[in-house]
Amino acid sequence: MRIFLGVETANAEMELASAANYLAMITNGRAVKKNNLHVTVKYFGSVQSVNSISRIEETMDKVCARTKPFYLQVDCAARIPGRDMVCALLSGELGELETFSSDVDREMYRIGYRKTRRKPYMPHVTLAYDLKQKWEDDDVRLQKIPFLVSRLTLFESVYQNGENYFIPLYSSEFRG
Repeated sequence: MRIFLGVETANAEMELASAANYLAMITNGRAVKKNNLHVTVKYFGSVQSVNSISRIEETMDKVCARTKPFYLQVDCAARIPGRDMVCALLSGELGELETFSSDVDREMYRIGYRKTRRKPYMPHVTLAYDLKQKWEDDDVRLQKIPFLVSRLTLFESVYQNGENYFIPLYSSEFRG
């Protein structure tokens, strides 16, 4: 199974889903489904063992026990360089997100997973992909909706009938 950790977009989900549908329409691309909108914190790739999943869940609980909730905000739509994708960039308490992401990465490394190689970390929510037509930054204005980040979710990525589905497997609430 392919898995990753992410945080959900809470009350900004409707705005993001609307923007995703609009972007897909004007670019002849594909919108990310409302239930798939998230901010990726760590991608694992393929994991087979139930024991591995249990260790990830325990480590999630450990990190979340010392993490305080924080706010992010939808900022603007932007192209992902070198890819046929568009995302919503985020603003808000980005320092807290970076610290949290680094903490997750460090703890997952301790239980045997590779460190994430992304530099720099670009917090975003993917909105549309497989874009067939160009679009201009002025074509999409996003409402700057803040959302509370208060839990970490383990997702399984399933590709079925030509569609991606991100299925929540486990969530851990922030308790710091």
